[in-house]
Amino acid sequence: MSFLIVYSKKTVTFFNKGIPRSAGCVPGKTGILFSKSEISVMGLIVTIGSSFQDSLETACLLKELGAKWVVSRAERDVQEKFLLRNGADQVIYLEKQMAKWTAIRYSSDHVFDYIEIDDQYAIFEVEIPEAWAGKNVGQLDIRKKYGINILATRKYGKTDVAVSPETVLDGDATILVLGEYKAIQKCFRI
Repeated sequence: MSFLIVYSKKTVTFFNKGIPRSAGCVPGKTGILFSKSEISVMGLIVTIGSSFQDSLETACLLKELGAKWVVSRAERDVQEKFLLRNGADQVIYLEKQMAKWTAIRYSSDHVFDYIEIDDQYAIFEVEIPEAWAGKNVGQLDIRKKYGINILATRKYGKTDVAVSPETVLDGDATILVLGEYKAIQKCFRI
């Protein structure tokens, strides 16, 4: 599916197969650069932050034009209610999500990245604990002990997803782990 991201009344980015193409919009046209038939097969993301009314009008207009999926940005719960009633299929809270990510990322010295899968599961990029350095994944058996899966190792900016029980963990590397948030917290003392 192609996506159109509407940032403001003057700027949009069109993504086709993950490749962005920026374009300017005609002021007063709410960023609509595509025909009705093109819009009906696109997912549209409305992230106009400066004016809630502009965001609401754009979401409503895009749905009226037949947009398949409209994601809108809100800052407050009352805005979410209006957006969902007037064209948005999903509402995101960018500031809230960024604040949570920042708090988790910077509250610990050994967390380098974090992706929330849902309320229960997350992926963390963490420093390899000293006690694990030089041991292989099979010896550690963290899946059995903690219910955590090692998805990849990362060293010097290169990611290796070919993790097996024989993979030896290097103290200079980081690991990407997937599991329940509470299990990861316990295992890595986050």
